[in-house]
Order: sequence, then structure tokens, then C-alpha cells
Amino acid sequence: MPNTILIVDDEEINLALLESVLKPEGYTVIRAKNGREALDKIDALKNDGPDIVLTDIMMPVMDGYEVCRQIKQKDIGTPVVLITAISDRNARIEGLKSGADEFLTKPIEPEILLVRVRNLLKLKEHHDWLKNKNTILKEEVDKTTQEIR
Repeated sequence: MPNTILIVDDEEINLALLESVLKPEGYTVIRAKNGREALDKIDALKNDGPDIVLTDIMMPVMDGYEVCRQIKQKDIGTPVVLITAISDRNARIEGLKSGADEFLTKPIEPEILLVRVRNLLKLKEHHDWLKNKNTILKEEVDKTTQEIR
């Protein structure tokens, strides 16, 4: 099953560029034009993704920092990559404080983007595996505790 990537940007050209890099690699791409739309799509997908979110920072309705904060508050383990033309130190610090897993500046280098996406997806896979094992162990402990009582 291919990984699902949610791309968020208010400019169609940027969405098209990201999609043209990601789709040939076999990723399923979902688009959103602002942060609110992105969060609505995440809520609609529930447990079926996305596996990673790539979002612009400067957007109407809700900026990328707030999108990142809200995704991280959901505690669903979804990595977030902030993508922006802003390259100053304060923007990077704000991005990392908002919970971003990665910060890339425009113009995007396709090869670097793909390597970062692959690395974050591997980390998410390990995170999901550990979360699943923890759930199984908790259920076994609860069951054993009930049997002892």
C-alpha cells in the first residue's frame, strides 16, 4: 500500500511541483489549499493517513505553523515538513517550536525532498510499530492482571 502524503499550499504551482516530484515515486498525494482544509482532510481520513504532511508556512486562513501545532496536538504520529521561501533563523526556530520534523526552503531540490520524505516515513513506520507493540503489551498486562484478581 503506497504512503499517503498531504501537501498544503495556497499556490497551485507549488502544489503541482510537489505532486510532480512525489507521484512518480509511487506516493498517493492529497492536496489542500490552506491549513483549515488540511486539518479537515486529516480528520476525514481518520486512521488511514496521511503518513506525512508537507506544508507551506505563509497561507491564508491558517498558516503552516498553526497547522503543525494542531497536527502535533492530535498525537497521531504524523511527521510535518514546513516548506517556505522564508530562510531566516527566526522562521526556522518558530517552525521547530511548532513541532515540525523538518524545515525546507524554496526553491525545493527534488532529490533532497525525496530523501527527507523517505527518512521521515521510515521513522514513522518505526513509531507506528512501537505504538502497536505497546498497545498489545498493555492489553496482555490488563488481561493477566484481571486473571490474577
